[in-house]
Amino acid sequence: MNIVKTTKLFYGQYPYKITFKRLYGFPNRNLIQKAFPSNLLGEDNWWFDFPQEDSDRQRRTNCFQYLKSLQGTKFNNGANTHVYFLDRKTFELALSRYKNLQKEANEPLIDNIVSVLNSYDERISVRKTLYFKKHRYKVVFRGNIHFFDHNGPHLWEMYKDNPNYQLNSNMKKFDRLKFTGRHSPYNLYAIYCREKIDLELVSFVSSESISTITKAVLLHEIDK
Repeated sequence: MNIVKTTKLFYGQYPYKITFKRLYGFPNRNLIQKAFPSNLLGEDNWWFDFPQEDSDRQRRTNCFQYLKSLQGTKFNNGANTHVYFLDRKTFELALSRYKNLQKEANEPLIDNIVSVLNSYDERISVRKTLYFKKHRYKVVFRGNIHFFDHNGPHLWEMYKDNPNYQLNSNMKKFDRLKFTGRHSPYNLYAIYCREKIDLELVSFVSSESISTITKAVLLHEIDK
């Protein structure tokens, strides 16, 4: 199984994650067959890996019950079941069982990632490189009517040709000559700033639209 090293905290507090085949919340097989006469089960394009036998369903149920019994876990159930862990001991306990249901695992690149992140007064992201290799700060905006009608177009016009800033693809859609579609509050609108002075200028002109500001901290810069 693939184990991915990460420098983020899931949901802001969980350093560890294991992705399983979907473990619970299966629809009734008869209802599915009535809704989809062509039998969209299992390997036939159903949207998740549907248990084909009662023994498989029972094993997934047992796995879910075992994981629920562990302290400090959180679940996200979709096409796969993602389980998040607060500490390595519990994470390794979970890894040791039901291995044939596991698809991927995430563990922190730095063992003391929680204390490292908590040691900063600002929101940070520990990275191997800066954003786009040269930008220190990431500013994410709230996608609301005021932003779409006013601040978004204004920011695009101000910073589209400034090398100290990098606009993400959704910010570039404020160019009405190239994009005529509608903006969505579900899209990510972000500008990456090279230095703190560049961040301060963006904050000055658009503070009411800013959702989060994240500073990139490189691995060799942190106190491990």
